[in-house]
Amino acid sequence: MREIKFLLLLTICLYSCFPHGDGIDVRVKNETEDTLGSAKIYTWLSELELGDIAPKSKATGFLDMKNEPKSDGGYNLIFYDEDANEVVLGAGYYTMGKPLNRQITFIVESDTIMINFSNFGRSFK
Repeated sequence: MREIKFLLLLTICLYSCFPHGDGIDVRVKNETEDTLGSAKIYTWLSELELGDIAPKSKATGFLDMKNEPKSDGGYNLIFYDEDANEVVLGAGYYTMGKPLNRQITFIVESDTIMINFSNFGRSFK
């Protein structure tokens, strides 16, 4: 029984340390009372346009990273708030042009943006 637990833990650890393909599933949840204008997620060369996200709703998509150079970088969320102020948030990490996670979720609240990365679960595609 001990060996099974060790092997399971080792498998999970190794699985989470390697890149997961050519892109990442993205979800942006707008928990505010205002529309998030012209929302998009981008990296060095990849971009996912999400458009306007209505209050209390979400937008999902797949950030295709096939054309990313073999370098390291991060993800950026950009949108415009109700006063037309640009909000930019950098988060996460990818290596050699490949994501380390399968999913990224941004939860936008009135005074906070929370970020959750996941390697497991369903795909948003």
